[in-house]
Amino acid sequence: METFGRCLPRESGNFCTLFRKVAFPALLAAVRVDLRDGIVTRTDYRARANPPILHRKEILLRPDDPRRPAFAAVTRLAEEHDLFVEPHRIGTRSVWFKRIEAAGLVVQGAKLAHRDDAVVDVVRHRTAITRRDLSQPVQVLVNHRIVTQADTVLDYGCGQGDDVAALAANGFQAHGWDPHYAPDGLRRPADVVNLGFVLNVIEDRH
Repeated sequence: METFGRCLPRESGNFCTLFRKVAFPALLAAVRVDLRDGIVTRTDYRARANPPILHRKEILLRPDDPRRPAFAAVTRLAEEHDLFVEPHRIGTRSVWFKRIEAAGLVVQGAKLAHRDDAVVDVVRHRTAITRRDLSQPVQVLVNHRIVTQADTVLDYGCGQGDDVAALAANGFQAHGWDPHYAPDGLRRPADVVNLGFVLNVIEDRH
């Protein structure tokens, strides 16, 4: 016996959209196939007030799907709080969300979080300082000739653009992009891409 979920249209979107944007989406419909006699049974859950809920979304994806790490992080947090204990009792939405609440957790869109965790509004652009000299990462690139005047350089997350300006003033082919200071900057292939002081200000590792 095998059961398959389907992506079906719905008034406010479809199951595929919910799968991506909701931590524990409801199953809208299923098809069960009896492999012994070929009998196919279809069940529509869309009208049910308490439909089945999907857990462990990452195992439904291909191994190379880029969404797997984020989905797996939700599963790990659920496992740490024993949410999957007695799995036969957590298959529907009402029971599942009561268990989440009892564990001190909340669902925030596609994420699962601790109820007491404050929502932090990270103002990333405030970390971009004004420089008189090249930043240390770019100095290393130049001093060790990882970057030469024959190379093109993309400063991804260039802040106020001081590294780009200094490189260009010294004959380097440099351009930059920044979501706050240079949103119209060029984002095109380059021989060298600088991510200096960028990854450390992204609060969501996924």
